[in-house]
Amino acid sequence: MAFIEENKTAYEAGDLTDDETADYEARIARMDAIDAACIGYDPEAMALAGVRVFLNHQGEVHVRRGLLKAEDQHTLAARERAAPQSEREAEAPIS
Repeated sequence: MAFIEENKTAYEAGDLTDDETADYEARIARMDAIDAACIGYDPEAMALAGVRVFLNHQGEVHVRRGLLKAEDQHTLAARERAAPQSEREAEAPIS
């Protein structure tokens, strides 16, 4: 991450060598792949979740997804506990 932050301006200005540019782009691609693999929310959680958007000192936009208020965390936890129970009831033989 430090490499990316340190070289972002040079990359955007085209001041990096070909090897540095390739390294920079590979690191960005790797970070994007990690982010894509990590961000995946259950639709029920997304209905309760919010985001926080802020600017850092350089004016770059940062987004934090999947944030829950304390009262919504309890609601989501109750839904998750209830889901397996309702699935078991649906699978139980009818007598």
